[in-house]
Amino acid sequence: MAEILTPPVLRPRGPQWRHIAYDVTVPVNLTGRAAFLAELAAWQHHLPPSAVFTGLTSAAIHGLWLPGPIDALPHFVAMGTVKGEVKPIRKSLRISRHPAPPASVTVDGLRVATVGETLLACARVLGPLDLVILTDAALHLERCGAADIASSIGHRRKGAPALREALALADARSESAWETVLRFLHHVLGVAVTP
Repeated sequence: MAEILTPPVLRPRGPQWRHIAYDVTVPVNLTGRAAFLAELAAWQHHLPPSAVFTGLTSAAIHGLWLPGPIDALPHFVAMGTVKGEVKPIRKSLRISRHPAPPASVTVDGLRVATVGETLLACARVLGPLDLVILTDAALHLERCGAADIASSIGHRRKGAPALREALALADARSESAWETVLRFLHHVLGVAVTP
């Protein structure tokens, strides 16, 4: 007699799973970065192929210094206008459509905007100080170079002027977000400082 195979559980249930949204669950035993990445992996399963994580979500995946906690924020996603792909409508996702999907890389199994594209997406919504913190982190942690960031600043792209200004103020010698804040304060006051 042939063995009857049970189908895989598509929506795991039980005390060992934490419900995020309809059809999105993660194991409860995960904490910190592991829990964050597991939640994003669960969301990615429901996103179309052209979708990539971007903005502050991508900045967290890349390990950049964040201007503050992002736990209460939705996950930021960008996707292209590809025929046949439907934009998911979920409360926990903030999805933007682009004529073409942003340049992306794979980090920990997740489709993520490149660091340059990530900074450009953040430049659309963050103030100058927060943007300089992210840019300093990208340069100091060697996630990309200044030339990589400059190449993502296209003509007439939203956020480009703000990112151009942040790049001019950025310094790879900064070793923490608080050092960047202090250096930025000195800059505003017109006091010369060497990181």
